Amino acid sequence: MEQSQGLEDELAAQEAAARTWQPELEGPRLGDKTPIGAIMEEYAKADPIYVAKTSALSETYSHYRPVKGDGNCGWRAIGFCYFELLIQQGNQEFVDGEILRLRQLNDYLVNEGGHDPSLVEDFLEETFELLKELSTSIHDPDTSLAVLTTKFNDDASMGILYHLRLLASAWLKGHSDQYGAWCGNDPEHYSQTVIEPPEHEIDELGISLLVEILLKPAGVILEIVYLDRSAGTKANVHRFPDDDSGNNLTMHLLYRPGHYDILYKAPPRPPHREIQVNRMAYEPTNFPSVPQFQDPFGVNPLAMLPGFGSTNTFKNSHFNPAHFNNPNFQPEEYRPGVDDPVERCDRSARKRSHAKVGHHSSDDNADSMESREK
Repeated sequence: MEQSQGLEDELAAQEAAARTWQPELEGPRLGDKTPIGAIMEEYAKADPIYVAKTSALSETYSHYRPVKGDGNCGWRAIGFCYFELLIQQGNQEFVDGEILRLRQLNDYLVNEGGHDPSLVEDFLEETFELLKELSTSIHDPDTSLAVLTTKFNDDASMGILYHLRLLASAWLKGHSDQYGAWCGNDPEHYSQTVIEPPEHEIDELGISLLVEILLKPAGVILEIVYLDRSAGTKANVHRFPDDDSGNNLTMHLLYRPGHYDILYKAPPRPPHREIQVNRMAYEPTNFPSVPQFQDPFGVNPLAMLPGFGSTNTFKNSHFNPAHFNNPNFQPEEYRPGVDDPVERCDRSARKRSHAKVGHHSSDDNADSMESREK
């Protein structure tokens, strides 16, 4: 029982630590891109649900960019991603088109938002100066990104964030019928107390307003990954707008209770290709270990010795001058035993010849014996 109680206490402490996590209030307003593993290390000893969800982040995202948690992190994250996507397109005409569109919205801020142009002009100009710098250096993405990062870490960035707040406020006032239920049917009061005040964090309504007036016309989709204690081993993802209209520009944010950071997706993996192997029947050939010489001419080694050469291969051999001097000479193969004449012996003749040279018959021998006896 004591061991079980100790485990429960440890889990409760981990859960409390995860719930009471506070964003970094020191350091730059916008940090450098950091490997996603740093978030996993933050939650290594936290609630098991957070451990599982942070571990799953690495399957989709490779890096994140920390944002200072000073009450402006949501506005700052969306604003920075908007300008960063412009840089990634590398299209000067696209940037110039956004400059023209946002300038046209100045009248909307006055007519629908009810703002005095003389009071908001300085804040708006910070945005247009940044866009002009990006348009000039758009073909040098490293320079453009350095300009953007420097601007968002400078105090001048607060004017850009206030411009975003004014845009969202004007859209709310101009579409009060659509958003009345979200703001208690008092868009003016909601704008003054929730949307416009600096260091007041963005809420879901503020996100929807900013998507409609800033991101959607530029063809940008906002995806937010919610890292919380909801069921499941992976964090939930919400898209704004939720209807995919085929836009391919997407920004990714990570939401932890009360705070937003920027996420970067891992580069897509190359498609898997099946390797086709064509197999052919193969019968190995056994080669002798010692090279063997085969004489195509069938040379007899004895023919190389003096006196053993054969010159009667053909009966009408080319060694006969009468043959090789004749242009119509056609050699005929010599066939031993067929072409040679066979000597025949006459046995009767041999007997007669033997008689002539002193061979006598048995009668002659008998007569000779009788004469010697007498």
